[in-house]
Amino acid sequence: MKLNGFNFNFKVRVRWAEVDPQEIVFNAKYLEYGEITVSEYYRNLGIKLYNKTSREYFDTALVKATIEFKQSAKVEDILHIFSRITKIGKTSITQEIEIYNADTEEHLTSIELIYVDYDSSIGKSKLVPDKMRNLIEDFEKSGSSECFSQII
Repeated sequence: MKLNGFNFNFKVRVRWAEVDPQEIVFNAKYLEYGEITVSEYYRNLGIKLYNKTSREYFDTALVKATIEFKQSAKVEDILHIFSRITKIGKTSITQEIEIYNADTEEHLTSIELIYVDYDSSIGKSKLVPDKMRNLIEDFEKSGSSECFSQII
């Protein structure tokens, strides 16, 4: 399945630990799927968000999350997750995530996450570096990009 306007996607299987007594994915788990998606998106660009050297240049802190539930996912479902950056502000980045059932192509969930570039040494947001902005914008336009390690 392809989703127009989304250059990044991957799949993940729903595990037993992610469902509630109703046998559907527990609502809080969708934020975990969002976090996994953000990590995979940046890893695709060559950025390891959990690497100290990378974090000194670019680090993120979540400031807002919006989730719209459309249908339920169940244990053993394969989720096809699509993501794109829709806006880069001075200090913030807005990431859109769409989750589909990979087998039925049913749209399950929409997530919008807003992060700020964060300086953990002072506990404040900072400007998104121009090289990072360019890397993301190039990827969103073309679907391919340089490796982050070549930028810093």
